[in-house]
Amino acid sequence: MNTPAEVVVDGVDFTKATKGYNDLEINLKSRPVSDKVTIKNCRFGKGNTNNSISIFGMPEGGVINIENCDFVLSGKSEAVRISNKLDSHQFTINVKDCNYNYPDGFIGHKEYIGFFLFEDCTTTKAPDTAKQFSGLKINCDNVTYNGTKVQEVGVGTRTVGKQFACMCYDNGTLSVTDESHFPTFTFK
Repeated sequence: MNTPAEVVVDGVDFTKATKGYNDLEINLKSRPVSDKVTIKNCRFGKGNTNNSISIFGMPEGGVINIENCDFVLSGKSEAVRISNKLDSHQFTINVKDCNYNYPDGFIGHKEYIGFFLFEDCTTTKAPDTAKQFSGLKINCDNVTYNGTKVQEVGVGTRTVGKQFACMCYDNGTLSVTDESHFPTFTFK
C-alpha cells in the first residue's frame, strides 16, 4: 500500500495464499507516508517466502498498531519487518493479543528468526543502519510465541521461541547484536 492516508487492514485471512513474497507492504514508495497504520484481526500463513508485514517507513511520531493477529511463519520470515527509510528518530509500535509460531521441524535462517526484523532498506553501511532504530518504542501486550507469553527481546540468541527481534544490514550478511541499537521494548 502506498498512500499518505491512514492505513487500516481489518479481518483479512492471508492463510489461503500458497505463494508470495510479503503479505503486506506499507509505505514502500509513498511520499508522504502514512502516519498511522492499524492491522487487526488478521491471520497470516506460511505461504509467503518473506515477511507477513513489511513497513518501510514512518514519519516522526507515527504509530503502528497490530492487534489480535495470528502468524504462522515460513522458514525464512518474521511477522513484521520494519525499515526506517525516513530516518525517523521516534515512532511507536503497539502489538497486542498476537501469537506467532513456526512450522514443526523449523530449521531456517538462525539470524532471521523472531517476531520483528529491523532492516533498513536505504543503506548497507554498518554505523548508519545500526543507529536507525534506537529511538523507536515497541509496546507488547500479551504477545505469545506458540501460546507462551513473550517477556524479553532475546537479542542474539538465534533460538526459535527465544529471539523475539533481530536486526541486520540490508545486504543481510551481518546481524546487529548490540542492544543499544535496538528500540526500547516493554512487555505486559
